[in-house]
Amino acid sequence: MKNVTLENECISYENPNEPCTKWEYDKTVFWSTIVSEFDLVCQRSWFSSVAASSYQVGYAVSAILFGVISDKYGRRFALKISIYLEIVSGFSQAFSVSIYHFLFSRFFLGIAAFGRFFTGFLLIFECFGKKNRAPISAFIEFGWLFGKLIMPL
Repeated sequence: MKNVTLENECISYENPNEPCTKWEYDKTVFWSTIVSEFDLVCQRSWFSSVAASSYQVGYAVSAILFGVISDKYGRRFALKISIYLEIVSGFSQAFSVSIYHFLFSRFFLGIAAFGRFFTGFLLIFECFGKKNRAPISAFIEFGWLFGKLIMPL
């Protein structure tokens, strides 16, 4: 068998339809979603993945940024900054007027959320001795566990 290049390509996978200009969304479960708010369908569907990725990239940036801030200026200062940034970026995300504004706000929300968790976790750890760190960390994470346990109910 030889490699053969055909002059005529298969067109059975091409979409002969016209692209849609208006979308109608089912709003029986959710009144508004990121997809319906910014029409993230077809050629724009990749934006929803970028929104999740921008939040995670914000987490990664925050690990470095708030580590330096909390060491240089103190844990309380870093915690205050992260809480203020989380409030501002949360409101900014809620009232986004474009997908780019949403992605930008989502990135800073990721920075602020992890900064708050990271700095708060370190602050609590430093208040207790090495002996009590394991039970304290288990207690802090119990909220997540409890939420996941009652979710199916």
